[in-house]
Amino acid sequence: DVHHASTGVSPMVYQCYQQRLAAGARPAGRLSVGFTLIKKGGYGQLEALSVTDESVKDPALMECIRGAAVEPFPVMGDDSEIEMRIPFTLPPPEDLEGSAP
Repeated sequence: DVHHASTGVSPMVYQCYQQRLAAGARPAGRLSVGFTLIKKGGYGQLEALSVTDESVKDPALMECIRGAAVEPFPVMGDDSEIEMRIPFTLPPPEDLEGSAP
């Protein structure tokens, strides 16, 4: 269940990162995404999404992540709520393969 939640959040963060790069921004640094994984009736859903900008300093990126959604997904186990926080390190554009200097 934790794996499903993290695999739902990671593409969301990197999609927003790619959108900002395409817009000419240069986001880089560390951020973390916090949320509550709600397990109910065999499905998991992420709620109370928060983003902590540790060093990226790109408000549009933070807003994109906050506004993204992860579809409910099947989970096993009893109904419960799990608080989670996942750290991300976003590389500078020049460190990406195929990027121009």
